[in-house]
Amino acid sequence: MLMAPSANHRLRFREYDKEPLLFWFNRLVVVGSAFVAAAVALAMFLVADLVFDQSWAELLAALVAAWVVSVWYMTPLWQRVGRR
Repeated sequence: MLMAPSANHRLRFREYDKEPLLFWFNRLVVVGSAFVAAAVALAMFLVADLVFDQSWAELLAALVAAWVVSVWYMTPLWQRVGRR
């Protein structure tokens, strides 16, 4: 996830277009972290499904997904709105 922006930055060193690169790389990292969040929730479902019934596994995975979304995404967005 983070290797592509780093390699791109190294290849385009001193081309004086840092700000567009930072915006592009920020988008890539946000999308990549969404995939990580989905992987965490799905891994939790997989493990919980082996231990509990499917309905409990779904509930636990949904709770983990809600927690990850609130901590990783909603909290920073609320902090941004609060600063304005």
